[in-house]
Amino acid sequence: MEASQKKLSIFISHSSKDNEFGMKLAQDLKRMLEDKCEVWCDIEGGLKPGDSWWNEIVKALNACDLFLLVVSPQAMQSEWVIREFNIALQKHKKIIPLFYRKSDVRADINTIQGISFLPPKKYQDAINELLKALGLTVIYIEPEKQDERQRAKQDYFNQGLADRRAKRFGDALVAFNHVIEIDPFDAYAYGRRADVYRALRQFDLSLSDFERAFELNPASATAWAHATRGRVYMGMKNYKRACEDLDRAYELAPNDEWVKRWKKEVYEGLEKQRV
Repeated sequence: MEASQKKLSIFISHSSKDNEFGMKLAQDLKRMLEDKCEVWCDIEGGLKPGDSWWNEIVKALNACDLFLLVVSPQAMQSEWVIREFNIALQKHKKIIPLFYRKSDVRADINTIQGISFLPPKKYQDAINELLKALGLTVIYIEPEKQDERQRAKQDYFNQGLADRRAKRFGDALVAFNHVIEIDPFDAYAYGRRADVYRALRQFDLSLSDFERAFELNPASATAWAHATRGRVYMGMKNYKRACEDLDRAYELAPNDEWVKRWKKEVYEGLEKQRV
């Protein structure tokens, strides 16, 4: 994700009687989307007095990209929920009703495509339907299983590094593939897999992985990443692009001997190409 790219801003409107559901939904979205979204959820459900509080809600509504309306009998009778919904309508926000409890609803809400969280549908299936509607590739995983997946991800990542050091490139590729299967947004896993592709001389795949890594997280464009991508270009005999990457690596790490050595090698290759 580019540094200037705006996070997806989500506003969850719900009755205070539905706090447990509203907060679970907010926490799950934050957990799954991490730094890719901002979630606004008022746990007081409109009960706090004061103009400043309402001004904060209006500010959040104006800024949001997506308005999630938790539909229940209590929400449909809540003055504050109806106020929030009316503002979202007036501001032409993307609105998705989430049918949490059976309820009579306004005609205009019925005209909007919603998502049912009503039994017998499982919460996991409903939230995955929501994520799909948002065009997101992540899927909901219970927090306990998420912890297990994180441990597995770290184990695979460490194994991939060990295999790469031992020049077991095929095994390293398998390990980093597993990391990316678990977390398709891990920029550093793409960078490490790019290095394995470089060692296997699969240069196009290596460049594609570096591009994906830098897109996901500009901070992953480290001196090592630029230097390694420079060596990919060197392997392709594209010394001009190789020099650009090694120059950037040198800017980031001017005292690292391996950066100096690789930079010297690529400039020597450029000189030979010119002869």
